[in-house]
Amino acid sequence: MIRNLFSEPAVSSLSTLHDAPAADPARPPSAPAADPVLDTMLLAILQAPPRPGETIALAFSRKEQALYHLLSTLDVPTSRALHTRLATSIPTDDPLALAFSRFTAERRGRILAYLADVRRRHAQRGRR
Repeated sequence: MIRNLFSEPAVSSLSTLHDAPAADPARPPSAPAADPVLDTMLLAILQAPPRPGETIALAFSRKEQALYHLLSTLDVPTSRALHTRLATSIPTDDPLALAFSRFTAERRGRILAYLADVRRRHAQRGRR
């Protein structure tokens, strides 16, 4: 006799094959390790007040350029960890993510794209 695949025993045996272990809700996912020296330098840039006579738009543009300059010195693993941290961190849990969240979405997107592009930049440096 042909066994009905949708019978209770067949369905329960199939579902146990595909059930992944449930994540522990009491344990949050681990965040990438932070470099305190890098965090201090990034926070100094992000929290710098506008210069006298400087508009807010110019101040944020200057901060963005300073970030690019600093981020260009990072290696691939550090850039990836920072990208993960800034892209997924809840701003209230992390002072760096909180300061970063004050940028407009457009600026945040450009900086995150720059961090994500680190492998290509490093490969191009090797060709020169």
